[in-house]
Amino acid sequence: MKAFLPALLAGAMLAGCSSVDTPALEPIPGSITYGGQPRTKLTKSPIGSAVHHQFYNETGQRVEETYFL
Repeated sequence: MKAFLPALLAGAMLAGCSSVDTPALEPIPGSITYGGQPRTKLTKSPIGSAVHHQFYNETGQRVEETYFL
């Protein structure tokens, strides 16, 4: 009985999960990686450094992206 109760609770919790299809992530126009190669020349940075990039998307929202090299 003691082993059955945790299995029953785990089954009840997993019953609430679903495998709904989510849309694939797409690059945002203005992003450094949008369209393949970046429009601006990137500088060489040491391994482990962060590159921050801010831009406005097509709806006017400010977008911030961070790349860790």
